[in-house]
Amino acid sequence: MNLPYRIAGIPFHSRLWACTAQNFRSGARSLPPALAEEVIRVSETDIFITYVPSVRELMAMGDDMCAVDGVPNSVKDKLVQLVCTNLSSTAEEAVEKALRGVRATKARLIKLEVLDDFELIDREVLSATKQLQALGHQDVIPFVSCAAGVAEETLALGVPALRVLASEIGSGRGIDFPKRVRQICGASPVPIIVEGGIGTPEHAVDAIRLGATAVLVNSAIITSADPVKTATSFKAALTENAVRPMATPAA
Repeated sequence: MNLPYRIAGIPFHSRLWACTAQNFRSGARSLPPALAEEVIRVSETDIFITYVPSVRELMAMGDDMCAVDGVPNSVKDKLVQLVCTNLSSTAEEAVEKALRGVRATKARLIKLEVLDDFELIDREVLSATKQLQALGHQDVIPFVSCAAGVAEETLALGVPALRVLASEIGSGRGIDFPKRVRQICGASPVPIIVEGGIGTPEHAVDAIRLGATAVLVNSAIITSADPVKTATSFKAALTENAVRPMATPAA
């Protein structure tokens, strides 16, 4: 899929979805606002994610908030805002967070995920997607594993884009099932974003060569000693190398 691409009618111009907020597995906090702003600038990302904590999480986190506060509106207003249902463990919790986030931010796109100890629960993601659609929220971008049939079942719901797991979240080991990722990307009528375990610029390029429209990178940037340099490297790699096809993977 060539640039630009559209999700729910919204134009996107970058293949890099660079995250600037907290990653709980690593224990890293949100980037300071000035650093987050610089990562956004050098990555040329289109997105800004608002994480929606539950009341329980708010009490536990204290100062370790999930959202990046302090990034100027002049920066955020140029980006596509997504509400994220991070740390939801059931479909019902994800739906509740999504609804609260949409009310608070007026964002259209919902970055939907349901996790059990950072492992995706595909059936709960499917359930939450259906519940949100029934409530009139069609602009849901679910996050699913590469398990057989799951991506196809989710795409059949008419979602505007789909996020697909590369490997264990926070692992940084790249794409575990390249053949399956290629199958999903090749059959999808909508953009596919690959994320989870994207630890190096080379992993990001691999995803694009397998047919992904974009790659979401979180831990590799947030936990880096130099997030700006890391974001710059990802952007450069995708810009320079992602146009070349990848050999058919063996697994």
